Amino acid sequence: MKRIVALTVMCVLVLSMSVSAAARMNLTGAYLLSLEDGSKLRGFSITARGEVYKNILLDGAFLSVSDKEADLSERLLTAGVLYRVVTEPDLQVFAGLGYAHFTSSAEPQEMGDAEAGEAAPAERGSGIFGKVGFDFTVAPKVNLQAALAYAPKLKLGEEDSALTTARAMVGYQLFESVRIQAQVEYYRLGSENAVSRSLVGGGIAVSF
Repeated sequence: MKRIVALTVMCVLVLSMSVSAAARMNLTGAYLLSLEDGSKLRGFSITARGEVYKNILLDGAFLSVSDKEADLSERLLTAGVLYRVVTEPDLQVFAGLGYAHFTSSAEPQEMGDAEAGEAAPAERGSGIFGKVGFDFTVAPKVNLQAALAYAPKLKLGEEDSALTTARAMVGYQLFESVRIQAQVEYYRLGSENAVSRSLVGGGIAVSF
């Protein structure tokens, strides 16, 4: 866990230094709860995005959820580069590539229990993903952001599994550089006995 947090902090610092002399950087943080009935998964997410050159942006995110009673934890770290393909006063569209790293841990009795609805979790996996997303200004102080990413071959030991992630955020501007927001996260790893999570929560976003 300490190594993951340290890596996340390093990524944020590198991103901050890269964009300090360029366009604005956006940081968001949110507390999340599972939408699944009976699930006590909860955690947080951190995202960062900044423009390093015209229409070229660095993009990173860290998601961590856990269920202490089941001794289950999952973490997803992503980093990539986006290109702004559409620039309008109220709409921006992005597309790009990145690298994802997924880790999961659970007690042996929680793994692969099909009757209880628990999928056998992967210990570690990493791979390249493609991503598309948009940022739409719904009203003068309200914006909608959404993104979808897909990694066709996330390497899990000797096996390859597909990873799909999706995120949607609705924000309301409180101050020039501060927004409150509602957030929905989804990720799915694998096909048979897939790890699939749907999360919802809220947080704050700052830009500078």
